[in-house]
Amino acid sequence: MSERYQRILNGVSLWAGYYRANIHRFAADYLHLELKWFQKILLFMMNICLSAVYIGSRGQGKTWLCAIYCCCRAILYPHSKICLASGTRGQA
Repeated sequence: MSERYQRILNGVSLWAGYYRANIHRFAADYLHLELKWFQKILLFMMNICLSAVYIGSRGQGKTWLCAIYCCCRAILYPHSKICLASGTRGQA
């Protein structure tokens, strides 16, 4: 491998590690989303915990936040398996 190619791979490795540890920053920097502080906290906790439960009132964007998490997870961790489930077909 050439030296330039190796430097590029090292840079990608550093940024991937940083964004994997800070998924809320990835959503802001890469996806250009302006998240509220509670959304950043929820994304961060969804990323570091094995299971997450978010119970919120109507209009808080629970489904949207889960979709953002799934998109970030799919980009940062290639070959991830993401399964969505719902009570009815219309919700899916």
